[in-house]
Amino acid sequence: MNQGVEMTLEEAQEKFHQWGVLLLLDAPAGIEFGIDNTSWKVGNKFKGVKLIPPGAHLVHYSLKSEEHKFKLGFFIHIGKKKRVWVKKWNVEKEDFISLPTQEEEERYILGVNSYQFDEFLGPYPLDRLQIWEECSNFITESVLDTLNPIERKVHQIEEEYKTQNYTSTQQQNKIDSLVMEFISSQNKEQQSEDDNNQSSFQTEEAQTVQQNTNNQETNLNGQKMEDEEEINLQTQQGQQMQQDNKIIEEGQEIKDKNHSECSKNNRSMNDIKNEIIADGAKEDFRVMAGTIYYTDIPKIKTKFGKQGGELTQINIDKTPILLEYIKNRQKVGKENFLRRKPNATQIEIKQVEEQEKYFIFGEFQYSFAMLLLLEDFESFEHWKNIFSLLISSDKYIDENPDFFIEFIPVLYNILKQFPKDFFFDSISKDNFLKTLLSDFLEVTIQSANKKLSQRSKKLQKLLEEYFLFFPKKQIVEVCQGKYKFEQEDDQDAPQIVDDQDPVYF
Repeated sequence: MNQGVEMTLEEAQEKFHQWGVLLLLDAPAGIEFGIDNTSWKVGNKFKGVKLIPPGAHLVHYSLKSEEHKFKLGFFIHIGKKKRVWVKKWNVEKEDFISLPTQEEEERYILGVNSYQFDEFLGPYPLDRLQIWEECSNFITESVLDTLNPIERKVHQIEEEYKTQNYTSTQQQNKIDSLVMEFISSQNKEQQSEDDNNQSSFQTEEAQTVQQNTNNQETNLNGQKMEDEEEINLQTQQGQQMQQDNKIIEEGQEIKDKNHSECSKNNRSMNDIKNEIIADGAKEDFRVMAGTIYYTDIPKIKTKFGKQGGELTQINIDKTPILLEYIKNRQKVGKENFLRRKPNATQIEIKQVEEQEKYFIFGEFQYSFAMLLLLEDFESFEHWKNIFSLLISSDKYIDENPDFFIEFIPVLYNILKQFPKDFFFDSISKDNFLKTLLSDFLEVTIQSANKKLSQRSKKLQKLLEEYFLFFPKKQIVEVCQGKYKFEQEDDQDAPQIVDDQDPVYF
């Protein structure tokens, strides 16, 4: 994990105490270890990573057995609340676990701050930072507090995914599985391309810190958004939670209360998580400790007065579902904020509610990171659902163009992580993205909001020049009846429903 970082001693010392450190005790030699979009095979002296910039970072590692390769990982957040993270390898569990006592952790933190472990810590690969930030700038501390598993770890459990019942068609399931395999193979296919092409999201200005990363294995590549307008998004300020998630030892089975109780009883997700650990819960909701607490996509039911025609319209334009999602997030965010600050002003409350509007962007990026770096199938399903929800809300696009002005760069940076032939490869060419993207661009390019229209044209340029996919041709073919819709995902097609039965999306 050799890094050639050009930095003065004074700069390095200043950054060392401002930025983060991940101390990994007793890490086994030869383990494949990574942070964000870079990974290495580490040696005997490796004890972690230093100079980790503030913000959210995904730590991931894998073990190889004779038959399988197990991927594990967890998110950390570097900030004022916590700057140094300490984990220790457990031989029996074959995983990094937290130290048993806070006193022991504090002793190691003291050792880190006094440079006792400095020679064993590899520097964070700063030359890859901009790409990671563009794909994670909405993953705030609030997003992590809400979504992270109770013990902050995610496990790749492929068999569990295969045995669950999903509502998508058999063919779409096959496509999904193949697409997942296809994405995971980018590592080898694009390595030589990475060596020859400059990162397309890198700024044109000279980098102040240059690094040479050996044996990099990454799936994230970029393309700088050209034209006169730069798309630079500031990371949304994360809300501070009242208390940290309690951490339980890896491997312990826990029993989970229904996720919906969080909003039903006006409690934060942290409260729910902590009660699970302290009290146990219902037998019917037993979940492994690595469960991610993704937000439930709202359901539209006939008992709310929706008739068959209205339900079909909602299935085409998902604005009511998106509004319900945002409303629920704003309610939870407001309640959590008032617990911390009961005497908050209306202006402060409005600011919190405005921040919560963009929670869905963080969840979108979080699930994509889990998909791309941990190949987590639950995250793949959730990412698809959020994508469909955001890109199919035509009325919300018209009424809230500023929301989608912020969303397009998020979508742009994520789409750029797919292989160039994604829309035409025999495995993935019939996936659900093509029609949805074409419809989305048709609406946004024609928007009266000039900024939204300009950013949509840049997204279209990416599809045409990078992927050689021409949405305009797709739209014309649909209008002329040339496009075959039998490959389209069932959940996105108009449906005839019985008014007496609930309809789920």
